[in-house]
Amino acid sequence: MKRGVVVCMLLVSLVLVGVAPAITVENPSFELPGVGPDPANPAKPGIDDIPGWSAGDVNHWSGAETDWGPTDGLYTGYMQTGAQIYNLTDHVIAAGEAYELQFDMRRTWWGASTTVDLYFDDAGARTPLGSILVTFADLGTTDMVGYTLGANAEDVAGAIGKKLGIQVTSGTLAVTEDMYEDGWVGYDNFRLTPEPTTIALLGLGVLGLVRRRRA
Repeated sequence: MKRGVVVCMLLVSLVLVGVAPAITVENPSFELPGVGPDPANPAKPGIDDIPGWSAGDVNHWSGAETDWGPTDGLYTGYMQTGAQIYNLTDHVIAAGEAYELQFDMRRTWWGASTTVDLYFDDAGARTPLGSILVTFADLGTTDMVGYTLGANAEDVAGAIGKKLGIQVTSGTLAVTEDMYEDGWVGYDNFRLTPEPTTIALLGLGVLGLVRRRRA
């Protein structure tokens, strides 16, 4: 059997069974927590020392911890109100691609909202490709909840050819009384894959190429 036909059959099989190869996210569940302390909480690793993740401009009281409802392994990430972290993958955005980001999140102490972005890196600038605002008004403080964010390569001009990343920004507090000046959210298990439509289009494209070569 010719190599092109074999490749085509494999791609079509992926479409039929709904299997999409994951995009590698370094340390997606914070199981490599790092060893450096959070400057504001020396008992826990700070986000600056956690492999795969970097801090935005504000990063007080953010890092990795145990015993807060992990959904994959032993650790979860945590973030104080107003802080930001990001994780840049090696995946280069190509025309026609679509992406699905799945993750788990919870309110750990009076955090009211958090924004999660899929972004592209433009010479160090992080430009959102797609965003989801997670609010915790109806959630307790004990359970992780799963969320899904979708985005397409063509949604924002200039994304093609740039690397794809994940960004998390903690928002407002759940209450405004003076006794609650800060809040925290927790998150875990980031999974990033091409959506099925991307794989299907790839398989159909290869199928058409093989047919043209045989004609």
